[in-house]
Amino acid sequence: AGADLSSEDRKDLQLQITALLPKLEAQKAADLVCKLQTAEGLRSATFLDEIAKMLPASRFTSPHLTRILATLASWAAAVSGS
Repeated sequence: AGADLSSEDRKDLQLQITALLPKLEAQKAADLVCKLQTAEGLRSATFLDEIAKMLPASRFTSPHLTRILATLASWAAAVSGS
């Protein structure tokens, strides 16, 4: 997802996601973050920063927080070339 989008469409989709993410319950937020990490066209360092800032750890229980942190770590490694 996202790989075939124009730059403008990608930015619009990212804005929609960042508007939706804070409204989701913890399980659904964790699921969405995991799905976003696999979307090649959306996976960028800038979008990762935006997503990470929107997910305060205090909002999540341990299983959800563990999934989110593992996903964000994998995403960070992918966009940094590590």
